[in-house]
Amino acid sequence: KASLALSTMVDSAVRELSALGKHATVEATSKLLDLHFGPRGPNSPEGRQLLTKLGQAKQDRLASHVLQCFDAARLETNIFIASAAISAWSKSSEWGLALQFLVQMADRHVEADAITYSTAISSCEKGGAWIQALQLLGQMDDRCVEADMITYGAAVSACEKGNAWIQALQLLVQMEDRCVEANVITYGAAISACEKGGAWIQALQLLGQMEDRCV
Repeated sequence: KASLALSTMVDSAVRELSALGKHATVEATSKLLDLHFGPRGPNSPEGRQLLTKLGQAKQDRLASHVLQCFDAARLETNIFIASAAISAWSKSSEWGLALQFLVQMADRHVEADAITYSTAISSCEKGGAWIQALQLLGQMDDRCVEADMITYGAAVSACEKGNAWIQALQLLVQMEDRCVEANVITYGAAISACEKGGAWIQALQLLGQMEDRCV
């Protein structure tokens, strides 16, 4: 019952926030948050769900306003809130906002984890920002955050969309060196990158690898 009540309250807030349209200022957002959650503002589960649903509705601008309201109310930004915010921007291909917030997380004393990085890299993928995706992978190495199949898959896809077939192949080699298994989606993105770059020999080699590894 508590979970249903929370969902209903958040759904109502999202509907009214979305209805603001071009009038969706930080001040108007703050007033609606006060109306639904009181002067204290939303707690962590409420804030996380609110940002998640704004992301699903592709209301990235409202997600930014909500975060500004959280800051003004001095509400703690934890890893769950941060991941939900980055995910909201990712769904709207606002990779610039996602990367900017990832940098700000250190100032908020929130340490990014593999899920947060993967979401940010996925945002870069949707925007074709392959250079930024590779930079994030480098950051993960520097901070000893282990990249998994999902992280690498998003980075390879970013390279594919950015016509960076050489970098896509380099990532597959890195995955093998680190014992991270590539799936059919990752191979497909790498082969597509080779196709766009006219690297048909490398594409056929990848198809052979898939067969040898029963992918």
